[in-house]
Amino acid sequence: MDEQQENLNEVVQDAAAEDGATNEPDVMPEEAAVQQDERREHSATRTEDATDTVERVAESCGTEWYEQIIARLDGIDQLIAQRLQYDDVKEKVIDRQHAELAELREGLKRDLMRPMLYDLAQTLDDMRKAKESYATQGVDAAVDVIDDIEGMLVYLLEKNDVEQVMSAEGDPFTSKQRMLKTVPTPDAAKAKTVAASVAPGYMWGEEPLFKEKVHVYKFVPSEPADAQLETETTNDAAATPADVQSFGEPQGMTPPSNL
Repeated sequence: MDEQQENLNEVVQDAAAEDGATNEPDVMPEEAAVQQDERREHSATRTEDATDTVERVAESCGTEWYEQIIARLDGIDQLIAQRLQYDDVKEKVIDRQHAELAELREGLKRDLMRPMLYDLAQTLDDMRKAKESYATQGVDAAVDVIDDIEGMLVYLLEKNDVEQVMSAEGDPFTSKQRMLKTVPTPDAAKAKTVAASVAPGYMWGEEPLFKEKVHVYKFVPSEPADAQLETETTNDAAATPADVQSFGEPQGMTPPSNL
């Protein structure tokens, strides 16, 4: 671009010098006039060339400047996009770390409280057994005292989001319960359902802190009436002769001597 500017300056200086020469007094002969015409034509040509060069340089400068502006704007757009992406990633990292910290704090709290709450639930179960024992012995005063203590312990558990649960007959048996024994039933619809709730359970949120103790129905098909009759007939046929001696002559008896 600098070389084009220098060429342009030389062309302008040459044109100005030739124009100055043509302004001198006309004291030249005919040949000088011809040479002057040629110089004028040459000057006009040089002027046109200079104009084209100027236009070309202006166009070139405008194009390069425009491209430089576009390139710089693109660079700014990329920087802004990178900054926004960095801010998004930074925000996501902060949110994830905050969630992990909250989860860790909650898990630590549950780990510290769980043994204490479990001991309370275990104590309630032991008191239930003691109350049943006193009730069979007719010690009503002890039963009343145990009821009061049970109420206080249940209240302590409820303050720590522990819920006492008891199933009704027919409720499905789940892994949150503890089966003590099975109860046979000929009804297939009752299979794997609760027959009776023996002791309450305690739920800490979704976690079974102390499992409920239950009896569970077990399907046992009943024998048909024909099978029972056949079984009785088989048992009768297997009787020994000694079982029916009463229908014959008694053994070991001799006729009277006078006959």
